[in-house]
Amino acid sequence: MNNLLEKEQAQYTYPFLNFSDVDYHCDDWENNTDRHIETIEWEHKVKEIVSKIVVEGDFEKKAIELAEPTIMLAIRHKHHGFKEEREVRIVAVQFPKNMIEAAGKLEVFPSNKAVSFRPYAGVLVPYISLFDGIPECDRKLPIKHIVVGPHPDKWKRQKSVQMMLGKLEIQATVSVSDIPFLGR
Repeated sequence: MNNLLEKEQAQYTYPFLNFSDVDYHCDDWENNTDRHIETIEWEHKVKEIVSKIVVEGDFEKKAIELAEPTIMLAIRHKHHGFKEEREVRIVAVQFPKNMIEAAGKLEVFPSNKAVSFRPYAGVLVPYISLFDGIPECDRKLPIKHIVVGPHPDKWKRQKSVQMMLGKLEIQATVSVSDIPFLGR
């Protein structure tokens, strides 16, 4: 996965591209020994920068320093009820269009991928398709197991995923989550 992300980053200059584990928040968060060391390091970084802001002031200048560790913490946390997922996340942030236009005068400048949309619960959800500029033979991932999350049609979804894996010639097991679906 890291190799694919390096290739993706080489084609598109993302200001922020991250692949990380998720930490599952529990009541005794400070004493939770399951937290990843990277999460603890980002928490310390946020505390350090906030302390500097309180002592030294100049929030506007230090807000830039605060952006990355705050984003890192936001993307790494999830409710402990989803712990069985053992989720990892890829977050790719693109440059705003006005920054790309301003950088267009430079020799090397960022380029954004096209934003696609998929429907979900009556809303169009924007997304970017990673790795589509990389040859298909270089995109195969070592997927071993997929867990279908809580949903009223989780068995249908399991079957759909199994069919897709068969078409892609990926040998992986597909199970459904034990977490009950709490509909809207």
